Amino acid sequence: MKNFILTAFVLTSLYAATDVYAANSTYFEEMKGLGQISGMGLACNASKYDNFELLARAYLRSEATSDEEEEKGLRTYTSAKVASYRSTQMNGFSDCAQTREFFDSQVIFKSVLYGDGTIKTPDGKIITPRKPYDAKKLYVKDPDIYKTIKEIQDRAKSKNKNIIEKIRQRAPTGEVINTRAVSRNHN
Repeated sequence: MKNFILTAFVLTSLYAATDVYAANSTYFEEMKGLGQISGMGLACNASKYDNFELLARAYLRSEATSDEEEEKGLRTYTSAKVASYRSTQMNGFSDCAQTREFFDSQVIFKSVLYGDGTIKTPDGKIITPRKPYDAKKLYVKDPDIYKTIKEIQDRAKSKNKNIIEKIRQRAPTGEVINTRAVSRNHN
Protein backbone atom coordinates (compact mmCIF):
# COMPACT_ATOMS: atom_id res chain seq x y z
CA MET A 1 0.00 0.00 0.00
CA LYS A 2 2.88 2.35 0.82
CA ASN A 3 4.33 1.73 -2.65
CA PHE A 4 0.97 2.47 -4.24
CA ILE A 5 0.64 5.77 -2.37
CA LEU A 6 4.17 6.74 -3.43
CA THR A 7 3.50 5.66 -7.02
CA ALA A 8 0.18 7.52 -7.05
CA PHE A 9 1.90 10.65 -5.75
CA VAL A 10 4.64 10.41 -8.39
CA LEU A 11 2.13 9.72 -11.15
CA THR A 12 -0.11 12.54 -10.00
CA SER A 13 2.81 14.96 -9.99
CA LEU A 14 3.79 13.72 -13.44
CA TYR A 15 0.24 14.20 -14.66
CA ALA A 16 0.98 17.88 -15.18
CA ALA A 17 4.03 16.92 -17.22
CA THR A 18 1.95 14.62 -19.42
CA ASP A 19 -0.51 17.39 -20.07
CA VAL A 20 1.57 18.21 -23.12
CA TYR A 21 -0.52 21.27 -23.79
CA ALA A 22 0.36 23.10 -20.58
CA ALA A 23 1.92 26.45 -21.34
CA ASN A 24 4.09 26.61 -18.23
CA SER A 25 6.20 23.51 -19.00
CA THR A 26 9.29 23.51 -21.15
CA TYR A 27 9.78 21.08 -24.00
CA PHE A 28 12.45 19.07 -22.16
CA GLU A 29 10.48 18.90 -18.92
CA GLU A 30 7.56 17.56 -20.91
CA MET A 31 9.79 15.00 -22.64
CA LYS A 32 11.12 13.87 -19.27
CA GLY A 33 7.59 13.56 -17.86
CA LEU A 34 6.36 11.65 -20.89
CA GLY A 35 9.39 9.36 -20.68
CA GLN A 36 8.79 8.63 -17.00
CA ILE A 37 5.16 7.73 -17.62
CA SER A 38 6.14 5.64 -20.67
CA GLY A 39 8.65 3.65 -18.62
CA MET A 40 6.03 2.86 -15.99
CA GLY A 41 3.53 1.85 -18.67
CA LEU A 42 6.09 -0.40 -20.30
CA ALA A 43 7.15 -1.96 -17.00
CA CYS A 44 3.55 -2.66 -16.01
CA ASN A 45 2.49 -3.84 -19.48
CA ALA A 46 -0.22 -1.18 -19.83
CA SER A 47 -2.79 -1.95 -22.52
CA LYS A 48 -2.45 1.49 -24.15
CA TYR A 49 1.36 1.55 -24.08
CA ASP A 50 1.77 1.39 -27.87
CA ASN A 51 -0.70 4.24 -28.42
CA PHE A 52 1.11 6.28 -25.78
CA GLU A 53 4.46 5.72 -27.51
CA LEU A 54 3.02 6.79 -30.86
CA LEU A 55 1.45 9.95 -29.46
CA ALA A 56 4.45 10.85 -27.29
CA ARG A 57 6.84 10.47 -30.20
CA ALA A 58 4.57 12.53 -32.44
CA TYR A 59 4.49 15.26 -29.83
CA LEU A 60 8.27 15.02 -29.35
CA ARG A 61 8.80 15.46 -33.07
CA SER A 62 6.12 18.07 -33.71
CA GLU A 63 6.95 20.38 -30.82
CA ALA A 64 10.73 20.49 -31.37
CA THR A 65 11.87 23.77 -32.90
CA SER A 66 14.92 22.23 -34.60
CA ASP A 67 16.50 18.89 -35.43
CA GLU A 68 18.97 19.40 -32.58
CA GLU A 69 16.20 20.06 -30.08
CA GLU A 70 14.32 17.00 -31.33
CA GLU A 71 17.42 14.83 -30.89
CA LYS A 72 18.03 16.15 -27.37
CA GLY A 73 14.33 15.74 -26.58
CA LEU A 74 14.49 12.10 -27.70
CA ARG A 75 17.53 11.49 -25.47
CA THR A 76 15.72 13.15 -22.54
CA TYR A 77 12.59 11.07 -23.19
CA THR A 78 14.51 7.80 -23.54
CA SER A 79 16.67 8.38 -20.46
CA ALA A 80 13.62 9.13 -18.33
CA LYS A 81 11.82 6.09 -19.76
CA VAL A 82 14.71 3.75 -18.93
CA ALA A 83 15.11 5.19 -15.42
CA SER A 84 11.39 4.85 -14.76
CA TYR A 85 11.31 1.28 -16.06
CA ARG A 86 14.30 0.33 -13.89
CA SER A 87 12.76 1.99 -10.84
CA THR A 88 9.54 0.04 -11.31
CA GLN A 89 11.58 -3.12 -11.84
CA MET A 90 13.64 -2.50 -8.70
CA ASN A 91 10.38 -2.16 -6.73
CA GLY A 92 9.40 -5.63 -7.92
CA PHE A 93 6.75 -4.30 -10.33
CA SER A 94 4.57 -3.64 -7.28
CA ASP A 95 1.29 -1.79 -7.66
CA CYS A 96 1.19 -2.34 -11.42
CA ALA A 97 -2.59 -2.71 -11.41
CA GLN A 98 -3.01 0.85 -10.12
CA THR A 99 -0.23 2.11 -12.40
CA ARG A 100 -1.92 0.58 -15.47
CA GLU A 101 -5.24 2.13 -14.50
CA PHE A 102 -3.66 5.56 -14.11
CA PHE A 103 -1.57 5.14 -17.27
CA ASP A 104 -4.56 4.18 -19.41
CA SER A 105 -6.49 7.29 -18.29
CA GLN A 106 -3.89 9.85 -19.44
CA VAL A 107 -5.20 12.94 -21.21
CA ILE A 108 -2.79 12.34 -24.10
CA PHE A 109 -5.11 9.56 -25.32
CA LYS A 110 -7.77 12.15 -26.12
CA SER A 111 -5.48 13.57 -28.83
CA VAL A 112 -5.92 12.84 -32.51
CA LEU A 113 -2.85 12.08 -34.62
CA TYR A 114 -3.19 12.58 -38.35
CA GLY A 115 -1.14 10.79 -41.02
CA ASP A 116 1.10 13.82 -41.71
CA GLY A 117 2.07 14.16 -38.04
CA THR A 118 -0.40 16.90 -37.16
CA ILE A 119 -1.84 16.54 -33.66
CA LYS A 120 -5.23 17.82 -32.52
CA THR A 121 -5.31 18.24 -28.75
CA PRO A 122 -8.45 17.62 -26.65
CA ASP A 123 -8.94 21.37 -26.33
CA GLY A 124 -8.94 21.76 -30.13
CA LYS A 125 -5.41 23.12 -30.51
CA ILE A 126 -3.67 21.99 -33.70
CA ILE A 127 0.06 21.19 -33.46
CA THR A 128 1.65 21.09 -36.89
CA PRO A 129 5.08 19.49 -37.29
CA ARG A 130 8.01 21.51 -38.64
CA LYS A 131 8.19 19.06 -41.54
CA PRO A 132 5.33 16.73 -42.47
CA TYR A 133 6.17 13.05 -41.98
CA ASP A 134 4.47 9.67 -42.11
CA ALA A 135 3.12 9.25 -38.56
CA LYS A 136 2.74 5.49 -39.08
CA LYS A 137 6.54 5.19 -39.19
CA LEU A 138 7.12 6.88 -35.81
CA TYR A 139 6.58 3.78 -33.75
CA VAL A 140 6.29 0.13 -34.67
CA LYS A 141 5.05 -2.26 -31.99
CA ASP A 142 7.72 -4.75 -30.95
CA PRO A 143 6.02 -8.02 -29.95
CA ASP A 144 9.29 -9.18 -28.34
CA ILE A 145 9.97 -6.00 -26.36
CA TYR A 146 10.29 -7.75 -22.99
CA LYS A 147 12.65 -10.34 -24.47
CA THR A 148 14.70 -7.50 -25.98
CA ILE A 149 14.82 -5.68 -22.62
CA LYS A 150 16.01 -8.86 -20.89
CA GLU A 151 18.74 -9.38 -23.51
CA ILE A 152 19.94 -5.78 -23.11
CA GLN A 153 20.01 -6.15 -19.32
CA ASP A 154 21.87 -9.47 -19.57
CA ARG A 155 24.47 -7.92 -21.90
CA ALA A 156 24.90 -4.98 -19.51
CA LYS A 157 25.38 -7.33 -16.54
CA SER A 158 27.90 -9.38 -18.52
CA LYS A 159 29.77 -6.26 -19.56
CA ASN A 160 29.88 -5.05 -15.93
CA LYS A 161 31.21 -8.43 -14.79
CA ASN A 162 33.91 -8.27 -17.46
CA ILE A 163 34.92 -4.78 -16.38
CA ILE A 164 35.12 -5.84 -12.73
CA GLU A 165 37.20 -8.89 -13.67
CA LYS A 166 39.62 -6.73 -15.72
CA ILE A 167 40.03 -4.38 -12.75
CA ARG A 168 40.75 -7.31 -10.46
CA GLN A 169 43.31 -8.73 -12.92
CA ARG A 170 45.14 -5.39 -13.10
CA ALA A 171 45.31 -4.98 -9.32
CA PRO A 172 48.69 -5.80 -7.80
CA THR A 173 48.77 -8.93 -5.68
CA GLY A 174 47.81 -8.29 -2.07
CA GLU A 175 46.10 -4.97 -2.76
CA VAL A 176 42.61 -4.64 -1.33
CA ILE A 177 40.10 -4.00 -4.11
CA ASN A 178 36.93 -3.73 -2.05
CA THR A 179 37.24 -0.24 -0.54
CA ARG A 180 34.59 -1.03 2.05
CA ALA A 181 37.00 -3.58 3.53
CA VAL A 182 39.74 -0.98 4.02
CA SER A 183 40.06 0.28 7.59
CA ARG A 184 39.51 3.98 8.18
CA ASN A 185 42.29 4.02 10.80
CA HIS A 186 45.71 4.29 9.17
CA ASN A 187 47.87 3.94 12.31
